[in-house]
Amino acid sequence: MNDDFLTRPLTARRKPRQRAVLRIAAAVLLAVTGIQAVIWLLIAVLGGHLVEPWWLWTTGAGAALVGALSLVTGGRDGSLPSNGETR
Repeated sequence: MNDDFLTRPLTARRKPRQRAVLRIAAAVLLAVTGIQAVIWLLIAVLGGHLVEPWWLWTTGAGAALVGALSLVTGGRDGSLPSNGETR
């Protein structure tokens, strides 16, 4: 009988669908951020001065949401730390 399962740390693996959703969410966030940054730079160039980087508000909130989803679904490498282990 193999008792290895008693000593291995428990891990939670992401399902392929969860990985796909996170990748799509990150790609959308990156695309929207890029579009907003380009618009902000165009306003700065055409307006003659830099305005506050308003696009950081949506980028920060979106990044927090994607990060929270990543943590809830099992972290970056697909495993959760167990028994006080650090990544």
